[in-house]
Amino acid sequence: MTEIATPSMPRLRAAILAARSELAEVADAPVWSMDAGEVTEALDEFASLEALVVALGSRLIVQAEAVEAPESMSTPNWLARRHRLTRPQAHRRVRLAKGLDTHPVTAVALSDVRVNDEQALAIISGVDALPDDLHPDLKQRAEEHLIELAGEYDAKSLKGFARTILEVVAPDLADA
Repeated sequence: MTEIATPSMPRLRAAILAARSELAEVADAPVWSMDAGEVTEALDEFASLEALVVALGSRLIVQAEAVEAPESMSTPNWLARRHRLTRPQAHRRVRLAKGLDTHPVTAVALSDVRVNDEQALAIISGVDALPDDLHPDLKQRAEEHLIELAGEYDAKSLKGFARTILEVVAPDLADA
């Protein structure tokens, strides 16, 4: 196997280019011969790959903002323009990236493919809705519990569970 990194290119960027090249080679490969088990396994692996790509992309978005890559534009507008995204898509990506940056437990869960991007955003939003004066251990326990629930439930359900947690720890905020 050849070395991915070169002195002139950071290892991460080289790995991204190599992955893109490998996937481009099989993009038109026929799938008709795959049986149900093979298709299911391939879709599961693809979902894992998507989660890793989102986790990495989120880290890159945070770094782009840190080095002021967008220059005079907001990061979401910059992303929308560069990648031909709708403004809502770009804002969602930036919201997720910033959320993962401040919620390392959820970031690890996404990288470990225990949650997908929608679930991660629901968890982050739910934890961020908790009162600021709530003990940090309780916030972390809530986050870990929501991550655990993500193994069985979709993002919409996780939002409901997060709302229930809020109702228990801060009923006055939940009613507002």
